Amino acid sequence: MLDVETCVVVDSGALSTTVAVVIGGRVIPHRWRLLPVGGWHVAYHLKQTMHWQPKEYHQIPISHLDTMAVKERCRLSYNIESEELRKGPTKREHINLRVDSYAEYKQFWKVSLGPELYVAPEMMYISLGLPQIIKDVTAGLSENTMQDCLSHILLTGGNTDLAGFALRLKKDLRETLPEYESVLEVRSCPGTHSWNVAMGSTYVPLAVHPDKTPPEYVEGNPFWLSREEYVLFGCQSLE
Repeated sequence: MLDVETCVVVDSGALSTTVAVVIGGRVIPHRWRLLPVGGWHVAYHLKQTMHWQPKEYHQIPISHLDTMAVKERCRLSYNIESEELRKGPTKREHINLRVDSYAEYKQFWKVSLGPELYVAPEMMYISLGLPQIIKDVTAGLSENTMQDCLSHILLTGGNTDLAGFALRLKKDLRETLPEYESVLEVRSCPGTHSWNVAMGSTYVPLAVHPDKTPPEYVEGNPFWLSREEYVLFGCQSLE
């Protein structure tokens, strides 16, 4: 179990990304940001870059590009400028997609993608603006707290599994916060996804709203626990 009391958490899922400063086990409300960008936007930009493909490919829904078969071929470039300077043809990846059509008819298409596999992730990443967001939410912290936070930048959520995500973010943070280059550390959290939840877990305590109090349990009496109460208080309600 990863027990971190002071850190910056970047949680990037399908449709949104949150960045939160956690100090002493509590999320600091005014140091929290919600960004309407996530892994789905990689598939969206892939769809936009496929306009040159045969017309029948234009019928492929974005949801069919937002799959593991496609995402595992995508990568976030460490330096996008170096990609553009490379000489020779870009290696193309041939990806087989199954697209459900009318009735029970299935279509199997082979899509050939080249630069799109790093251009689409780049467009998503630029839209996030994570280095500046992290700089903004940590601005004004004491020196010791700042160093604790920047040495524990935790990545979670499926979008952060994108190849090259952690390395690129660390590089950009070094450029954005050069005075903290020696302490910057970006780590992926284990056990945050359904396929490896049995392998571990991530623990970052969250502050509970002062108006929220755990329900009282009286031994021998019926006890009801809502989903929200379980998320907020867990098994503490039964203690």
